Formats: sequence, C-alpha cells, structure tokens
Amino acid sequence: MTPRVATVLSARDWESGLVAVARETAEVRMVLRAYRPEEVEQEAHRLDVVVAGAETSWVTAARIAAWRRRGLRVVGMFPSGDRPARQRLVAAGADEILSDDTPPSAVVRAIRLLQPGAPPAATPRTGPLVVVTGPAGSPGCTEVALGLAWNWAARH
Repeated sequence: MTPRVATVLSARDWESGLVAVARETAEVRMVLRAYRPEEVEQEAHRLDVVVAGAETSWVTAARIAAWRRRGLRVVGMFPSGDRPARQRLVAAGADEILSDDTPPSAVVRAIRLLQPGAPPAATPRTGPLVVVTGPAGSPGCTEVALGLAWNWAARH
C-alpha cells in the first residue's frame, strides 16, 4: 500500500524536497500540502501520514495528539541543531522525528516504514443528560448532582 501523505507547508527545504521525491518515485502519494490546520482536519479521512515541521506555530502537542487520535501517523521535522524543537516533537508524541537536513529519499523511506495508525477512536457512548438546577446560591445542587452521578455510575 502506498502511504497517503500531507505536508504542512514550510519555507524550509525539507518540504519542497519531499514533494519532489514523492512525485518522481511515487513511493508515497502526496494528497495535501496544508497551509492551515483546518485543511488537515478536513482531509484526515484521505490521509495516512502528516509530515510537519517544528517551525510551524500551529503544530503543537495538542494538534499532534489530535492527528494521532484520528489514526494518522506523524513525522516531525526539526531544524538541524535545534534541540528544543526536537524535544517539543518528542514530547508531542510524533511517530518519527527527523532533522530537516535528512535527505528527502530517507524521509520517504521513514514514511513507508511507519506502521499503519490505529483506527480512529470510537465516539464514547453517552447516556441521557440530567441537569440539576436551583436558585443561584441555593444549597444542595452540587451534593444532589454528585449523589446521582455516584449512584448511576455503578449501573452504567
């Protein structure tokens, strides 16, 4: 299977080099070159891997975690010698972390060696919504809500 890849647009050479090698070799299929985070979210169903640089401000630990929950693999690219940027990618849980001076063919090889991601997590099942209200400042609302939750937790 040919991995379907999105890159986060970057002015650094790794991104354009990766796209060029992907087009030449067809070892990976370039589906998206994202400029905004919403673009990756909208196309996540068509993707297997996201390659993102640590220099992009919206590539955060929360964003990487969201991609991983959707079953996407993440390859993080950091500027060569920038240890804090590498540490951010490690802490964020990127599947593969490479220096941005890594040859594009080696990046493609790393993408192809990634194991497929877990299927997206199922939406948690929820029960009925129960609201406990009362006049502002009235005593007992919190205690009643906690009592109901405690009682129902054993059965649901």
